[in-house]
Amino acid sequence: MRSEKYLELLGEKMRAVNLAKDEDLKRVVADEAVKAMGQMLEADAAKRSDRHLNSHAEEFKYCKRNHPVLFSAYQESFSIYNNLGYLGGNGEKMDRILELMKIFKKHFENEWDVELRW
Repeated sequence: MRSEKYLELLGEKMRAVNLAKDEDLKRVVADEAVKAMGQMLEADAAKRSDRHLNSHAEEFKYCKRNHPVLFSAYQESFSIYNNLGYLGGNGEKMDRILELMKIFKKHFENEWDVELRW
């Protein structure tokens, strides 16, 4: 899949995060934020080698190998996602996952020399 398609999908995910945030849907924010971060990794893999990452496990391996500065943020985002999914809404955790998504956004904006809008 071409990287442009991943960027298009990323835009949808980022818009979904904002809509969910506006409605205070904490679990949906966490779900879409994790997916947006994964989409950034997918887009990067497609840009670098026109490859698709087939699972979260591959996303984690790719992140650790190609973007080690993001690895702990990606791990933390999945932890928050799991906690919000099973334990209910939490505004502080929602805010934290949004911060983690911004770290990813800034990193890839610098990597790709683009502005990712949300």
